[in-house]
Amino acid sequence: MGRRTGARGDRDRSVDDTVWIEASGSHARVLSPRRQEILDRLLAFGPLPVRTLAEHLHAQPSALYHHLRFLVAAGMVVEAGFRSVNRRRERLYGAPAQAVRLKLRPEDPDNRAAVQSVVRGFGRQMDRDFVLGQVNPSATTEGSDRNLGLRRICASPGPAALAQINQKLEEIDALMIAARGPADQAVVLTWTLAPLPPPLGETPDRDVLHPVAPKQRRRRS
Repeated sequence: MGRRTGARGDRDRSVDDTVWIEASGSHARVLSPRRQEILDRLLAFGPLPVRTLAEHLHAQPSALYHHLRFLVAAGMVVEAGFRSVNRRRERLYGAPAQAVRLKLRPEDPDNRAAVQSVVRGFGRQMDRDFVLGQVNPSATTEGSDRNLGLRRICASPGPAALAQINQKLEEIDALMIAARGPADQAVVLTWTLAPLPPPLGETPDRDVLHPVAPKQRRRRS
């Protein structure tokens, strides 16, 4: 695992405060959809006591301790001290940094399998998120306050356009990390970016590099 810091008590940390996870089979098991949800909420709203975390997840507190133990052992969640409420001492749990991200190494079979397992979990969670989003009374599908939408785009950007796309994705990532609105206005954004294989029998840019002249019909004499 990459650099690790204390729990995010300071809300003004730089967005460069990131923990990079060296994905393996063990991390794929740790990052189940429920544990990803726990990490999501702690990144967005933590540190939190289990009781408040359970309210965010619409779950029973007793159902979260098992998952928290796994996440703490993996370094993806940290114990962040205590707080007292009505003379009751509650342990706080937080994220180890402002962002926790997986390292993608597609040339490594172990990493590739672990990341793909996480992606499958993302897909299931994305489906659930959208189901809940469509029945949320606050759902807005148009305008600058849109909080519900979907899009799939296939394109072939050149190097300059791809660089711009990646820059915009990083800017969106930074905006989401820095967002500190009320919990009842929370949104979730999931995205993937993947290169497509070239058409069968073709290599990239073959027709550009070696244009084929149109066939001419032979005239009969």
